[in-house]
Amino acid sequence: MPGTLILSDPSGPIHAVRFYKGHESLAQTVADFIGDEGLALGDPAIILVTPPQRKAILDELRSRGFDVENAIAAGDLVVLDAEETLATLVVDGVIDEMRFRTLVPASLEGLRRGRRNCTIRAYGEMVHLLWQAGQTDAAIRLEALWNEVAPAYDLWILCGYAATSVYTGRGVEDICGQHTHVIGRTPLVSPSA
Repeated sequence: MPGTLILSDPSGPIHAVRFYKGHESLAQTVADFIGDEGLALGDPAIILVTPPQRKAILDELRSRGFDVENAIAAGDLVVLDAEETLATLVVDGVIDEMRFRTLVPASLEGLRRGRRNCTIRAYGEMVHLLWQAGQTDAAIRLEALWNEVAPAYDLWILCGYAATSVYTGRGVEDICGQHTHVIGRTPLVSPSA
């Protein structure tokens, strides 16, 4: 359902996490966030995904009438491979913070293209890939680094985690603690609620 993520009066950048069970429901949530609530308003977006999710998300955007190819060509939508991007940021299982602080802001500036009054939206699966690989500390640190850069770029972030991988115990608490909003089986809620 469109409008599931925008808050009526956000107090700052949104960094939401979506625990998903199926690719279709995730693609719908990402299309709401990136397309209906972002591209449709003229805001640029970046998607860092694995190939199966890439296809599902882009197909969902197309089904909603978005000209994905034109958005990519215009530089309003950047689609990157999550594994390849992650490989540039991780060295021996540890996030290279200097690389992150160099590469990510440069990418966001390029996406912004001089526009100062726009929200940048990002959907990513890099943290989930780290979590799946057993690199939980690196995943949590990467989440924290995104939180550090978000305010400077009015960056609203949505992360995707497969519910079967992390939806129990301390892990979910650690993940939720890095996010302003949690989306799972229940409506959008704040992790502190």
